[in-house]
Parts: sequence; structure tokens; C-alpha cells
Amino acid sequence: GYWLPFQFWIVGITYRLLSPLNLGAEILVPVVINNFFFIGTLFITYQIAFKMGGKTAGFLACILASIFSEDIFISYSAFSEPIWSFFILLAAYYTHEYVNKNYEKRNPTAFILSIIGFLAATTHYIGWFLMAFIGLLFIPTVIKLIYDKKNRQQQIVNVILLWLFMALVPFSWFLRSYIVFNDFLRPFHAAAQYQQGYIGQMSIIERMLVPLSTLFGNYPAAAWSGLFCIIFWAIKKPGILTYLWGIFFVFLGLCLTTIMAYSAPYQEPRYFVFLILGLLPLIAYTLSYIWINFAVVGKVFSVTIFLVYAISNLYQVYTFTNYFGPDVPQTAKQALLFLQQNPEKSAVILETDSFTEQTVIPITGKYFWKYEHVTTEEIFQSSDDLSTYFNEFAKNWLGIIKSEEVADKARTQGLDVTQIGSYYLISP
Repeated sequence: GYWLPFQFWIVGITYRLLSPLNLGAEILVPVVINNFFFIGTLFITYQIAFKMGGKTAGFLACILASIFSEDIFISYSAFSEPIWSFFILLAAYYTHEYVNKNYEKRNPTAFILSIIGFLAATTHYIGWFLMAFIGLLFIPTVIKLIYDKKNRQQQIVNVILLWLFMALVPFSWFLRSYIVFNDFLRPFHAAAQYQQGYIGQMSIIERMLVPLSTLFGNYPAAAWSGLFCIIFWAIKKPGILTYLWGIFFVFLGLCLTTIMAYSAPYQEPRYFVFLILGLLPLIAYTLSYIWINFAVVGKVFSVTIFLVYAISNLYQVYTFTNYFGPDVPQTAKQALLFLQQNPEKSAVILETDSFTEQTVIPITGKYFWKYEHVTTEEIFQSSDDLSTYFNEFAKNWLGIIKSEEVADKARTQGLDVTQIGSYYLISP
């Protein structure tokens, strides 16, 4: 009820096509699919930079993208970021084309943009911001068509149909949420629940600062270079920045969800990959422009910026860590060992109050269908007789809790308790 289905459609169809080979669950399938989208992103990156500054800018943009540390990580993470990053950049390319066409000739490009918006919206709720931007982008054209003296009714009808087409995604997703969960806003409530123990505990002011601190803290070279380029071209030739409109709109949408405690970019900096990728063509064009037009000083400046960017990203590649502490994989490893030693009538009962317990530990522990999720309140209510409570789930069980008080009670009841960081593993 949380993730949108486009990635699963592609991966599922691929698994189905490969089923005669009896591969079973092969993690390389989503990894390969993500890398296909990354290749597509490189192609679009080249095309955007090429339109601004020719082959040199296009080639340099691809070099910058190929050593961008976070994009390397997400291409191998099997998440949906490479897919919706591809759609956002593709929309950026066609946004520039759309705006620079005469308004009565925009319908073909509008059709392409609506397809992109629809697919992005089926990939992630972040794609809904792109879809919203595309819908808003059509409004000035419709207004001009309404006041045009010529008969433009059919073109107006076409745009209305494109709006309805894109609206199918959020409408059907909200309807599904209501039918399955009796809650129209289930995805947002689920997101808020996952973040309750993280960004949900921050003040509004702290949340407002998270996007910028994440952006400049995790991608300093690209973020500062991009900011310089935006200021440079905003003064010199603002029309060059047209392709960034949709990218900035999505970024602002993410800022909004951060303030509302639905997303935590400081935990997931990969959310901002699309923004950096969007800035790379501009950075590449700016460096090539300065190289050509500012003699020796320009060449030294361009080389310096490129080297700082390359060194910064390569350093991040070789020193990468995620926000999960070592206790998370260690706990998952112990749970996996227990399930392998007890293949029959076994379960891991996991106290769940965050995304880490909801998803990360069970998936890392492989046998995610053998995990039973219980709330902190349920654990406390049953803490006077934990053996009886855990026996209700399976004959062979391993309890994983986070409360030191309950762990102390388990010891007094003669149960075996092992602490791994913030987790307590309880067994008979």
C-alpha cells in the first residue's frame, strides 16, 4: 500500500520472461533494469548538454554523471530512483522544447510530456510532483488558445484529455487505498508512520533545513558548482535554465514532504539524485564555456572545478556508509541464522516502530515472510509472560525487541537475552 507499481511491473514481467531458465529470485534482474534506465539518463544528459554547448559539453556531462557517487549506488540498490530520475530528466528535455515552440504547435510535445508524467506517477509519489508540474505547464497554453481568435477548441480538448489521463494515476491509487485499507490517504499515513521515529521527531524549523543541509552536505562539489552556474546564467542568459523548471518543482515538492515528515532526505540522500543529474548538463556547459571564453584563467578554473568534483565523488565512492548502524545487519544476520537452523514452524517476532524493522531487517534476513511485526504497546502488554506470548506465533521463535525494560523482564523469566546495539534478541 506504499510503493507505486511501475518498477514491479517491469521486474515482474522480466522474471516471467526468464522463468523457463529457473533463476528463482535473482537480484541482478532489478539491478540490470536500473542500469538500463541509468544508460537512458546518460543519453538524455548528453542531449541536454549538447543542445547548450555541443559535443564537448555533452561528453563532459556524461563524464560527470558516470562518476557521480550517489548515482552509482542507486543503480545497484534495486530501488526506483534510477527510474523516476530518468523520467524527470526526460521531462526536462521536452519542457525546454515545449516552451520554445509556438503555443499552437505544442500539442505533440504536450502528448509526450503527459506520457512521461503518467509513467513517473506510477513509479513513486515523487513522480506525482512531476505530473503536477506538467499539468501546470499546460495552463498558459490553454489560456492563449482560449483567447485566440482562431478556432482552437480541438487543441483545448486535447489538453483537457491529457490532464484527465495523468489524473488517472493518483485517482486510481487513492481509490485502491480506500478499497484495500479503507483509507484514501494510506500511502501518506504509511510514510508518516515509517518516519515517526526519525524526522517526525524534529521541529518544523529543523525539517525546513534538512533538504539544503542534505544537498550541500552530501553533494558539496556538485551542489556548490550548480549554484554558481545557476547564478551565472540567471544573470547572463536566463533562457538556458528553462529545462530546470520541472526539476526545481519536484525538488520543492520534496521539501514540502520533508516539512510534513513524510520523507527524510538526510537518511535517503538518493532522493536528490535527480536534482544533481539535472544540474550536470549546466555545469558541463558552463565549464566548457568558461574554458573557451576566459583564456588561461578560464582553463585553470574549469580544470580546478572538474578535479574538485571528481575527487569529491570518488572519495565518497570509497568511503560510502548508509545511515543504518552496524546493529541492523548484525541483528538481521542472527535472525537469518535462527531461521536457517529452524526451517519448520519458526518465526521471528520483531518489535516494529520504524522503517528499519518494517523492511530493512526482514529483507536483509531473507526469509521476510517468516517475520511477525508487533507494536511496542503489544510487547509491553505481554511482557509479564513473554514465552506464552511468543509461543502464540510459532513453536520455534526468536523475539527481537528494543525496550531495555522488557529485556530485563525477559531475563527474570528465565529467557535468554542477547543485546546487539539497540536490539535485544530473546529466545527460550
